[in-house]
Amino acid sequence: MFGNRSNTVSFSDKKTSPNVMMFGGDEKYLELNGYTLLNGRNLTLQEVRNGQNVCILGYDVAKKFFDEAADKAVGKTVRINNLPYLVLGVLDSRGSTFGFSRDNMVIIGYRSLAKNFAGNNASYVLAVKVDDINKMNEAMGEAEALFRGVRKTLITEESNFVMDKSDSMVERAMNSLGFLTISATVIGLITLIGAAIGLMNIMLVSVAERTKEVGLIKAIGGKSKVVKSNFCLKQSL
Repeated sequence: MFGNRSNTVSFSDKKTSPNVMMFGGDEKYLELNGYTLLNGRNLTLQEVRNGQNVCILGYDVAKKFFDEAADKAVGKTVRINNLPYLVLGVLDSRGSTFGFSRDNMVIIGYRSLAKNFAGNNASYVLAVKVDDINKMNEAMGEAEALFRGVRKTLITEESNFVMDKSDSMVERAMNSLGFLTISATVIGLITLIGAAIGLMNIMLVSVAERTKEVGLIKAIGGKSKVVKSNFCLKQSL
């Protein structure tokens, strides 16, 4: 469950910029999304179901308050958008992707997010993990059949929900990267053509300014070699 990316986390007299991403999950959220804990513990099923004000901080958020000793955030109470939350754990750093930090985030229980931040506008994402990649399509078929029953969708109706695979997200990212590569190539070619046109204009103006001088040299018997060396000499000066 995605809260938004404009949250503020504060501790003592320190405060983050209002750009912290908030996610709501359950006790399986870290495993399903490939997160590991630097220190502390995960959310429990009971804490999630009760909507308790507990959280897990991303590395960048914890580092903002405790510098390099980010693990010391465990057990402290921070304020998320001015609401107190007990820190259960700190996530290990995952670095940046396309210039955006993946550590500038906070994870809370999905019921806590719906209660304190999302209200009636909450939307949920269900994730399923298989132990064998060859079972991916089979698992997706089972999940779709199960969820169609939950949504009471008739056999003749199309599914009123969307299913996505992790490899499709990678494919979209690669497509975006390919588009950026093409764009950079086109921009480079336009820049090169513009520079060539500018250079030709400079050369044309230089030759036009020396028409009389070249004519005088030719009139007194100067050879093309002399004209060329004289022109190049003046150009270098």
